[in-house]
Amino acid sequence: MLANMGYAKESIISFKGKPIVIEKEISWTKQFHQENRHFYKGTFSLISNTKTDQDLILQFSKTGRVRVVITNDSGVTQELVTGALLPLNKRSHPSNINAVQFILLKNLLYKVDIYYEPVYSIYDPRNFKLIIEPTTLFEQQDTGRLFWQGMFLGTILVMALYNLFIFYGVRDESYLYYVFSIVGLGLYLAFYYGFGIEYLWPNSPRWDTFCYSIIVPLTNIARLLFTKTYLNTSKYMPVTNRIIQLLLIACSILLVSGIVSFIYDVDLFETLVTGVGFIGTLVLIFMLVAGLIAYYKDQYEPAKYFITANALLVIGAILFILREMSLVEDNFYTRYILQIGFVIQVIIFALGLASRYNRTRVTVQLLEESKEQLSQLNSVKDKLFSIISHDLRNPLATMQSFLKLITQHHEKLNEEEKKKMIKEAQGSLDYLNELLYNVLQWSKSQMHLLEFRPEKLQAKTALEKNIRLLYLQAHMKQVQIEQSISDDHIIYADKEMLDFIIRNLLSNAIKFSHKHSVIQINTEQKEQHILIHVIDEGVGMSSQTIEQLQKASLSNSRRGTAKERGTGLGLLICKEFIAKHKGELLISQGNQKGSQFTVLLPNETT
Repeated sequence: MLANMGYAKESIISFKGKPIVIEKEISWTKQFHQENRHFYKGTFSLISNTKTDQDLILQFSKTGRVRVVITNDSGVTQELVTGALLPLNKRSHPSNINAVQFILLKNLLYKVDIYYEPVYSIYDPRNFKLIIEPTTLFEQQDTGRLFWQGMFLGTILVMALYNLFIFYGVRDESYLYYVFSIVGLGLYLAFYYGFGIEYLWPNSPRWDTFCYSIIVPLTNIARLLFTKTYLNTSKYMPVTNRIIQLLLIACSILLVSGIVSFIYDVDLFETLVTGVGFIGTLVLIFMLVAGLIAYYKDQYEPAKYFITANALLVIGAILFILREMSLVEDNFYTRYILQIGFVIQVIIFALGLASRYNRTRVTVQLLEESKEQLSQLNSVKDKLFSIISHDLRNPLATMQSFLKLITQHHEKLNEEEKKKMIKEAQGSLDYLNELLYNVLQWSKSQMHLLEFRPEKLQAKTALEKNIRLLYLQAHMKQVQIEQSISDDHIIYADKEMLDFIIRNLLSNAIKFSHKHSVIQINTEQKEQHILIHVIDEGVGMSSQTIEQLQKASLSNSRRGTAKERGTGLGLLICKEFIAKHKGELLISQGNQKGSQFTVLLPNETT
């Protein structure tokens, strides 16, 4: 410990323009405050052997509070502060990393006094490391940290949403627990890599210190429940199930201890870190063991995906935990194999889904009364996979490219280029938002969660409301909307479904219209039906395109005249909603140019 280090002659450090790592060059003494809290004091001198002044970062081992007093031989003194227990805006250098920034003037000798106060036992150092490096190099490395770890956390978010959609579609609770475990891992890595204090809770440094002891037990509980439900241990593996129950109790005790220590500000960190690390390792190992038992003893086919998906993740997590407990050295493998294992896990679990549902289908088919329900589940699963795999990755890839350019080459870009890239990224977000809304609407329809409540509606009122909602979109593209809707036309339809149909068709018409063109909306009576025509003067369609649109395939998507993206999903939902009304959607070329979409709906109860 630093307390055992003796006094030594003050060290003089010479900075020559390259990073310096200082570990044993400084002598430390342990001292006490009046309130009997201890701190460490170290002193060294710093001089620049470069031809110019240097903008430097002093980076410290993580601790509660650090006060740095810097005095040059001209008598000028600076006092800088940092530390894990200070809010971000109170730190001299606002970063998750404990660091301070100052200017080292050439030909001047600086005396640096460091007051290093742990506050909690977790921050009491076993050895001290100080890094002195140019600010430009520090910021370059920090930008890389933000970008790559941000991309990884984005992947975690996407996979959490992906599995949440699966749970929403098939109501399999194991995937809800899997979502919780993914979110837990994401929160822990957000804490570990500084996203928590920098973006999520910048004014709650004490929570940033304690959250590890709460997030990790919660994540382990989610992992155990996922293992229990995915492998169905309560039915097929009673002994394994009892061990899971014991581990759940152990995790719950750690969770309660973490919450109590946070609420009452009790320093239980040494015990909690050891307990969380030990129990966390047991949970990860047992997940792998449970999968092996399920596969080799009970011949449970989905277990092979469970084993393969978890193998590298478990190894990486164990190495990560051991490194955090200072039982193995810090290197590339102990730091990053956990993240590599997670990416491999989500890929393999996608295959495991198919195996699990295939097994479920075979089992349920033995029960005649459940055959129809099983068919619906598989249909939802297949379509959901198709939508996500086809449309979700494109806007995310686009956003990744533009963010990478902005973060890595922002100094080379002019304001016009930056605005253009930000606009493109915003377009990707708008497209993603539209896709998620349509997926939710379609999922509700597929699972029969949307109630069909038809009523008599005045066509003019219903259509004009939706025209007003899309007026801004049309105005921004300089497209005029003309209407000819009779006050006497009545439609017998579900109000919300009709709104969706009209908004989607009108939005598509705007999307594929040229500037300064006109879109016409009119209605006509035909026997016991009302026909709603949406006619544009846009790019038009070939007969092959019309045939594809009539099929409403998920792969059908075209870009608008301003490069707006389409998913093909909105038209699919429109067709399903129209079918509920026993209506019809007709697609054809316009009279001169453009396209015409006609919705045929009843005007009375049929």
